[in-house]
Amino acid sequence: MDRRTKLLALVAVTGWGAFFASLAWQPDQHVTPPSVADSTSEVAEAAAAPATRRRTASAESSDERSAVDSPSAAERPADTLESILAEIERIRESGSGNYHKSLQRLAQLGTPDADAALLELFADESFFRAHQRSFAFAAALKDIDDPRIGPLASAYLDECVENGLYSEAGGYVELIATKYGEVGKQRVMELLKRGSGLQGQAFDQIGRLKDPSLAPQLFQLVRDQESFAKEVFTGMVAWGDEEVRAEVREFARESDVRVEQRRQAMRAYGKSLTANELSTVVSDYWSAQQAGDRRVMLSCLRGATKSDRLDAAELRAQSFTAVQDALAATDRALQQEALYLIEYDDTFQTPEYLALVERLANDASLSEDRRKQARSILVKAHR
Repeated sequence: MDRRTKLLALVAVTGWGAFFASLAWQPDQHVTPPSVADSTSEVAEAAAAPATRRRTASAESSDERSAVDSPSAAERPADTLESILAEIERIRESGSGNYHKSLQRLAQLGTPDADAALLELFADESFFRAHQRSFAFAAALKDIDDPRIGPLASAYLDECVENGLYSEAGGYVELIATKYGEVGKQRVMELLKRGSGLQGQAFDQIGRLKDPSLAPQLFQLVRDQESFAKEVFTGMVAWGDEEVRAEVREFARESDVRVEQRRQAMRAYGKSLTANELSTVVSDYWSAQQAGDRRVMLSCLRGATKSDRLDAAELRAQSFTAVQDALAATDRALQQEALYLIEYDDTFQTPEYLALVERLANDASLSEDRRKQARSILVKAHR
């Protein structure tokens, strides 16, 4: 039986996942999916429950827009499972690799048979190389829940990593994170810890998972690899979980943590700051005995310029005396932190704050570099 005939025969099969459902990811092993050379009768015997589909309103509206906006869609006869599979087979035989739109149309059919065909293509290692189909299948399988997807994505990711094809593997990271349950979450965490070329994609997925149970591992990651502090804390605060925000705030209070890591924690915390929390931050600034601790509090004010829970006028009013104190400080790092606060967001570029900067620009006791920075802020603010 040739490949095309097998693929078309699959439309009568709604699942074949008992084998995959029992698989668990092992980081040093390649999970090998069943070959499509298996007979369709063997596939049927191994069949489990059919894949389930999560069709969201946004996905449906996106599908409708695609059908309306695409000129080729208007010219093409109505898609059927058979016509799409035949088209995909022609693309496969030609080796062109231009199958992405065909997969999307197959996904848009939304039927059990179409979903089963998608899964068959995903499991078929001969359907182009793993790095050539990562993002296409991540999009096509987005609304399908099936226990086969996670183990397969993990195996294909291993193949990409072994060949150094990191930039092409991001779709598999997404599928692992969203389709592989707890095993997938831990695999994504492992990508972060290893320092692989997939850390950016892994951070993106951690942010989308919004899973507070991952917080302890993320805090430890920052302690072990401080260069990740900004991404980790920004992602954690973006989850919108108040308990996690409080934990980020407490992390910033820990004296045994380096100032730079604490600054990043407080800056992320500030991005959703409330008026009551602002009062506490300003109070903490004044009670801090060390310049480094005061820098941490100013970092929070810098993050607070992005908060939609805080009025900008109130932020300026409550922050003024603290910023004034920092600009007059003899500690260069603290003074620099205050200048950054004014320089990089127009929230603080008001006459009152710019008057403080002008004093620095005219202060002969300061270094020429510092006075030059102050003058630069004034020039930018008055453009």
